[in-house]
Amino acid sequence: MAKRDRCPLLIIAAAAAVVYTLTGFQPGFPASMVQAEEKASVAASSAAREKQAAPTADGNAEERQAKAPSPADSAAKAGQETGTAASAAQGTKPESKPAASAAAPEAKQGAESAAPEEKQETKSAGLSVADAKQEMITRTMTPSGYVRTLRQDRVPTALKSDWSSYRRYDAPVDASYFSDALFIGDSRTVGLSEYCPDLDEQATFYSKVSLTVKAALDKAFVNTEDGKKSVDELLSDERQFRKIYVMLGINEIGGGTAESFREDYGTMLKRIREKQPAAIIIIQSIMHVTAKKGSGDRHINNTRINERNAAIAELADPEQGIFYLDINEALDDGNGDLDAALSFDGVHLKAASYQLWYDYLRTHAYVSPPSGGGDA
Repeated sequence: MAKRDRCPLLIIAAAAAVVYTLTGFQPGFPASMVQAEEKASVAASSAAREKQAAPTADGNAEERQAKAPSPADSAAKAGQETGTAASAAQGTKPESKPAASAAAPEAKQGAESAAPEEKQETKSAGLSVADAKQEMITRTMTPSGYVRTLRQDRVPTALKSDWSSYRRYDAPVDASYFSDALFIGDSRTVGLSEYCPDLDEQATFYSKVSLTVKAALDKAFVNTEDGKKSVDELLSDERQFRKIYVMLGINEIGGGTAESFREDYGTMLKRIREKQPAAIIIIQSIMHVTAKKGSGDRHINNTRINERNAAIAELADPEQGIFYLDINEALDDGNGDLDAALSFDGVHLKAASYQLWYDYLRTHAYVSPPSGGGDA
């Protein structure tokens, strides 16, 4: 092609390049299609950004919760806005940072002070009387779990018994009288539960061979679903007994004095009363030994037993719901010793002899008001 023939083509190509640069025109692709693709690309990018920012239904709940303002932050923000509005009303320039820093501690303190109230709940002690439905037990959540405490100021009036109204009822009561009774004692009490099935089915027994006054509450010997527990722990639980029978002392008869024994016994009774304010407490005398056993033992004899019985009998106080029962009335011979026919070793009763003890308890019940077998 001649040089002069190529010039018009070069001019045309240059013009086309200028048009393409200015308009975005491409041969074979209309400008509208190019703009549509660009718009689609922008829309896709925008949708991707929105999808990335929006939480999913099951994946970002924790992230959402973490980003949500806490009650303290909300209170702080509200305090800051209140301070800003007040400052604006007075024509002064608000100081945002000091207001926020001042409000945040107050909000945090308010949240902390409200927390204990939210973690408190009350529960009935589960008694059979209607007044027990009132709030008696405070259960407080601690890091280690619930701690339950009987609040003396929340004990219903009906449970703060007028002990002076209680009278000994000498007619036999039936076994159901002992359904809310607890027996605390040593091997002799163990025998009472083993050989008096009617009583054992009704009453609760926290008894152990060789148990002493000092160890009675603190030694963990009662089997529970949560392992062995002490009587102190169990008395601190929700259950409130209405009658608590105690017979202890024979295992420590050889040590201390009658006075020291009375002091230890009184301390034990005080602890029981603090944990079981609705119960009457019945001190059972230390059971005698046979004359043969007593004459051959300088420690375990009826002279020492009588001294201890006289000492703990002084702890009885009907006005405070503490009564004394001399069990020996049912088991002694005519000389003030345990009837030898009732014992196989001079100290413990034969299996059949426990019925005499049980019968004595049934004919020496404490009730208010007096009735044939009603609840005390």
